[in-house]
Amino acid sequence: MSRAKGIINPITAKEVKVTLRGHSLPVLVIVVNLILFLAGLLGVYGRASGMELSGQADYRQFLYVYAALVGILSVIVLILGCSIASGSISGERETGTYDLLKSAGLSPLAIAGGKLFSAAHISLSVIASAFPALLIPLVFGGPGLMEVFQIIGALVPLALFSITVGLYFSSVLHSTVAAAAVSAGTVFAFAAVPVLLVMFVWPAAGNAYLMLADPLTPVASLVLKQIGEGSLVTEAFARMGIAPASFLSRSLTALSFAVQAAISLLFFILSVGKISE
Repeated sequence: MSRAKGIINPITAKEVKVTLRGHSLPVLVIVVNLILFLAGLLGVYGRASGMELSGQADYRQFLYVYAALVGILSVIVLILGCSIASGSISGERETGTYDLLKSAGLSPLAIAGGKLFSAAHISLSVIASAFPALLIPLVFGGPGLMEVFQIIGALVPLALFSITVGLYFSSVLHSTVAAAAVSAGTVFAFAAVPVLLVMFVWPAAGNAYLMLADPLTPVASLVLKQIGEGSLVTEAFARMGIAPASFLSRSLTALSFAVQAAISLLFFILSVGKISE
């Protein structure tokens, strides 16, 4: 037992224990799943009612409900990750425990890692709990369990990206409110700016690579392939007036995952650097 305690980061162990004893995580899980189940059931009911009125059965409509649920969950994960992590270091400063934390014999890497895994515990719990909600539209066919597991797995890097952004600004700013605001702004800038630049400012084939920096690109490209709309990626680029290299279109999911991992690692390294100052 003592060896196990030495392996587990004490910051992670303490904060996970506090989270499990409180009511915030269960309430968060319930709220997120209420949103997803409500959206899923309304979407399925609306599509079924439309087919009943038209007399035409188009079961692909339910796949679009599935894609919409994945999109809603992705946005929730983005907001949740940076919101949780934005108070990880700045909150310690506000309560006056930051100096005590740094004097506890833990390295800056251990402090940053402990805060990262503490926030990840909450985000990953929410992601895992959303699995049943994603299955609602698939009652009528389409992607199976393995595909939904792939989406759950793809949301993990998205959560880590959002968390590392929040962790960095929490280590830079002394106010949790300021850290949360700047973190959310940065996350949504990453999500929106690449699309806007490629569409309206620099619509050139080479600039399509900017889409790899968008944290929503990996999940979006994966879910489009799952519902049989992978060609929409090429069509989207065509509507932007660009024709990127076929290598980019074919490998968009894998490349974007790699870029997101690199960006997350960069923010984490910068967080460790600020904590060590």
